[in-house]
Amino acid sequence: MNLQFHYGATAPYINTKNNGLQVGVLNPSCAQAIERWSLPAGEYCRRGDFHIIESDAYILGAASIQVCPETLADTTESLYDQLLTNHPEFSLYRIWHFVPKINEIPNGKIENYRAFCKGRSIAFEAHANEALHSKIPAASAVGTIGEHLTLVYFAGKAISTHIENPRQTPAYNYPGKYGPKPPAFARATTVIFDDKPTLFISGTASILASESIGETIENQLATTIENLNGVASNTPNTYIGTRRVRVYLRHVSDFAYVKSHLEADYLSANDEVYYIVADICRKELLVEIEVTIGLS
Repeated sequence: MNLQFHYGATAPYINTKNNGLQVGVLNPSCAQAIERWSLPAGEYCRRGDFHIIESDAYILGAASIQVCPETLADTTESLYDQLLTNHPEFSLYRIWHFVPKINEIPNGKIENYRAFCKGRSIAFEAHANEALHSKIPAASAVGTIGEHLTLVYFAGKAISTHIENPRQTPAYNYPGKYGPKPPAFARATTVIFDDKPTLFISGTASILASESIGETIENQLATTIENLNGVASNTPNTYIGTRRVRVYLRHVSDFAYVKSHLEADYLSANDEVYYIVADICRKELLVEIEVTIGLS
């Protein structure tokens, strides 16, 4: 099976082609417009709102649903209820979200990101009970234009381990000032495929403990890199193979600076790097970076 993210689409879409999923999002790319993942072969099916490619060991799923501020929380809860109901025996490894107008605060409503977090947390609480934190995987949630909430997930039968960063409060323990329900994700997830460890590092930004740090792109990028290194150093394995790095930029004008400094201070010559324009989950944050190591 294969997974492709197509950036800069004219409309959100999910296509099934060549035993895989193609996910189109409106967010433009600053460089490469198509991001490709290769995964073991599987069979296509449709379950509720999700397009799914499933093998004996792995599941790849995607859904894209039109929402408005009044329906965002309930739609998020419904998608997660479907996801968790469909695959109770599988471990979640990685989830990506593109949330419409993520920082917008509609009249009389909470911020869209907080509404999204509310729906996600309620679903996890309903399904995980006392094992809640052992079920929550690596994830990212960034903004997108348009009106479609897009969710993509990767899961499998191999048991995963979820990892936190000593520099940061676990997101699911954030204080109430960040919304009625905390963000339900782990800082990273690790899993062993065929004796080879893979690491999924969540979308990582300039946050220490639970507070946003730095007002400039220079300061925020430095703290973000420190956090990425902090997560990686807290994992139990050594990872080899492809390192895939996705960089979300609030302002396209920061692209040249971020690219040059990542190449100097963080990236290696063999990394696959994608630069995507997207609003970040907090309006003061300018950059977010996610990393996957060991999965092609």
